[in-house]
Amino acid sequence: MVIGLFAGYGFVIGTFVSMVLFYGYSGQSKYFDAANVYTITDIIQHCLGFVACIFALWRMRLLNFPYHDPHSHDPHHAAHANQELLDMILLAVGLIGELCFSISGLMGLYGTRKWEPFSVALVAAHVARIVQAIVQSFLICIASKLKINQSRKRDHPGKQTITFLIILNIAIFIMNLFESDKVGTSSAVVEFYGTETWVFLVRTFSPLTVFFRFHSSVCLAEIWKNTYASKH
Repeated sequence: MVIGLFAGYGFVIGTFVSMVLFYGYSGQSKYFDAANVYTITDIIQHCLGFVACIFALWRMRLLNFPYHDPHSHDPHHAAHANQELLDMILLAVGLIGELCFSISGLMGLYGTRKWEPFSVALVAAHVARIVQAIVQSFLICIASKLKINQSRKRDHPGKQTITFLIILNIAIFIMNLFESDKVGTSSAVVEFYGTETWVFLVRTFSPLTVFFRFHSSVCLAEIWKNTYASKH
């Protein structure tokens, strides 16, 4: 768990440095530089998140799917199943918002067909967001049903990576909360949709992207607590 914590702290420090640069450029009215900082940070964050999710899935292959008697009337199991269902519904809502936000941006960029360096970076950022969000949601759905083996209680396979992903999602949540409504976008995309339509899209889906990161961190914390519990 120590490695996951240190890696997470390093990620948080990098995120805060990016936020300082972002607000520094914004304070000097260098909005294009601020947007570049946000976009590059977005790409790096989601690429690291994707790698961490793949590694977590690979490590957690060593865990078990526990058997539950479908005819059992255990109230604790029923309450846990209901909570898990609610978490999955909320996760799906956040994921839909994340996908709609990124796909809207990609459609606007494709419609303009102005492939300047900043537009290419935005495409990479949107694609990275989509891929990471889908893979992370898959990880949460699978990992929430796993339990640690008796023989694996010393090494806790995947626990350090889950720790890192919790911190990663909190860091992205904080950055999106303070910057997502302030960061610039390609002016060609705004012209493609029209100012009113683009503002509507951002105000509709941007809060869901923030919610997705917050709820993902909650789900991952539940996995950290329940999947590796000594008693089950």
